Amino acid sequence: MRIVIDMQGAQTGSRFRGIGRYTTALVDALLEQAGGHEVILVANAAMPESVLALRKHYRTHLPLTKLRVFDVPKGMAAPYGDAVAQRVQEAYMASLEPDVVLVTSLFEGYGSCAVTSVSASTTTHKTAVILYDLIPLLKPKEYLPDEREAALYSSKINMLKQADLLLAISESSCREAIEHLAVAEESVHNISAAVDPCFNTERHPDGQAAYDFAHLGITKDFVLYVPGGSDQRKNFRRLIEAYAMLTVAQRRRHQLVIASKLTDAMLVKLRQYAAKAGLRKGELVLTGYVEDRSLIALYSTAKLFVFPSVHEGFGLPALEAMACGAVVIGSDCSSIPEVIGNPEALFDPLSVSALHEKLSRALDEPGLRERLRASAKAQVARFTWEGTARAALEAIESLVSRKANQPVINNVDHKPTQDLIHRLVEALKGYTPSAEDFYEISRVLAFNSGGAKGVQRQLLVDVSGFEAIAQGGLLVSELALEQFISYQNPGVVIRPIHWEDGCFRYVRPANRDDKDAATGLYGMAVDVCQDDIYIGVYPDKSNASDERIAFYETLRVMGITLGFFLSDVMVVGLSGSGARSSKVAQLCELADLLVCESEQSAKILAGQLQSCDSGSPIIEHISSNENALDFSSIFKAIKGLGL
Repeated sequence: MRIVIDMQGAQTGSRFRGIGRYTTALVDALLEQAGGHEVILVANAAMPESVLALRKHYRTHLPLTKLRVFDVPKGMAAPYGDAVAQRVQEAYMASLEPDVVLVTSLFEGYGSCAVTSVSASTTTHKTAVILYDLIPLLKPKEYLPDEREAALYSSKINMLKQADLLLAISESSCREAIEHLAVAEESVHNISAAVDPCFNTERHPDGQAAYDFAHLGITKDFVLYVPGGSDQRKNFRRLIEAYAMLTVAQRRRHQLVIASKLTDAMLVKLRQYAAKAGLRKGELVLTGYVEDRSLIALYSTAKLFVFPSVHEGFGLPALEAMACGAVVIGSDCSSIPEVIGNPEALFDPLSVSALHEKLSRALDEPGLRERLRASAKAQVARFTWEGTARAALEAIESLVSRKANQPVINNVDHKPTQDLIHRLVEALKGYTPSAEDFYEISRVLAFNSGGAKGVQRQLLVDVSGFEAIAQGGLLVSELALEQFISYQNPGVVIRPIHWEDGCFRYVRPANRDDKDAATGLYGMAVDVCQDDIYIGVYPDKSNASDERIAFYETLRVMGITLGFFLSDVMVVGLSGSGARSSKVAQLCELADLLVCESEQSAKILAGQLQSCDSGSPIIEHISSNENALDFSSIFKAIKGLGL
């Protein structure tokens, strides 16, 4: 079975929130659990920074050809541009010939470059969608005040109803889908969620630790709330009022800490709530955004974690706090009871007095605190990403098996290119495209066709730095370079290129007779496609400039694999003072493949890159057999990258 996963949930602003964390954690686990299934990840080229991050993260998880990139036309007038983009995106997903497409975050697109959809016209594959919640549908006045945003959300709801399978993150979300979308019960599955392994009690087995949080304004024991947002359902006002009802002695010993990135307007509002409730200066602490390391410390050190939200899709902060050993209490509604798993920890979030009573007891009753901590430890063990991935795969397998048992209708006449042209014409009715519009559509269709079946890949050998090599030392000779360029490899055509006048151009090495000579290719600007491979020979100051590094980043966003030959002198230079910030070091961190002149240099380089972030490049060296140099190890490495 071939599963194509739309990774835009880890690309938009969502990548900094729960959806982004959920997307990457689920996909990581799916890749571990996939077994004989083929998994292809698809990213949107319009968000280049996140494409680079995804390539870096996943290049050690799966072959690079399994991380695809699509693009859509830009600059076209709305709503026609949106309609064209949607059809181009759907056509690209279908071109990968999936059995099922998994959409990690359907409700993207407003205020971002995302293009997500569930195609109503496809008969070639099934579509599964991760369902987080339906909160805007249930509370439109609060969450959809803007007409255009409301219209987009409504269109996404219609797409959601067309999906073949909904993978909900909680039983609560399952019930909402069945009740409010009128979808069949068998088409909705609860796959749940889990926490990142970094949230644990290993460093703080007692759930307490000595931390200095003075820089955040925390100077006492504290009650912690990590809302994961700043909208009204997070129930800030009632929490502050309930906290203010604690006894003078309780308030003297504690502070109420809200740890989250909040808007300026919300900060003002929370301070107004606190003043009205009678809290003194310093009793309410608003930390702003905190990174995971500090967040784990806060969870582990908090006297009590409270989660008073009135509506959640899952409620991940509560589970994270429990995993870190915190005593946790929370609302008795939506998904929160299934996350906390202990009725004794729950309260009515709409009742200030009920919230106050539970706060007071959980702070001062040792027996209750121990029971809550013990039940939390057992509850956390029920949630694993392996279990979530397994549930998702089982649901997808069942969906695909049902499809296999259905008769194929009109599949013989299916012509993807012709279908796309008809759909684009339909999308452009009433609109006269400009020459720029036609160019954008043509550019995108050409880009998205890169790496297609039967298209021979280019291995582009950049010889720009070869002439600048200083004489002396163990350097690959021109003869050896020619041997590499002449190497025969099925499915790959090897072409030397050279940087000239702000772009790469094809060049012809000496004494070479090949078919390209008759095509007029030499001297032309290089035309790259997804899955092509770039090898830079001896990058020096000229081809490790800011301009070239930016160009290499663009190549990576386009799905080009980057590799570099490094001389022994360069490798030694990387270990010098300040070398980690050098341009050549930046190239090494960008690269998918690094080739050294000698085995010793390869070992040195591997040691130097060990401390880098995840996703270190493959490191190879050129083998030597008497007077001949053997480049087969390089092609072996390229094959190892899935190319």
